[in-house]
Amino acid sequence: MEKIFKIEARAYDIAGVAAHDFWVLRDENNNVLAQLHGLATTSTGEIIPIGTIGDKLKFFHYGSYAISLGLDPLRNRNYIDQNQDSRLVFVGTDTEVLARSCD
Repeated sequence: MEKIFKIEARAYDIAGVAAHDFWVLRDENNNVLAQLHGLATTSTGEIIPIGTIGDKLKFFHYGSYAISLGLDPLRNRNYIDQNQDSRLVFVGTDTEVLARSCD
């Protein structure tokens, strides 16, 4: 039997004046399996708060599921706060949900 996974969009508040939007993958028990973030990155691969000319937007996977796939950077991060804005975007079987992931 296939598991039910959920994709949600979340917004991490930045000092009440901005937000960092990201995606979260949850299992049928509402456990966070992974987070997908687009972060400004320098040419040397350093993550920075705000990009400038010459920097790139790169995607980073965080969380236990991402780690099991070998997608997590050197350290695990968590940007989820219980009081932040979130929207449920998609619910489906694990096959359906993972088919929506980026390559």
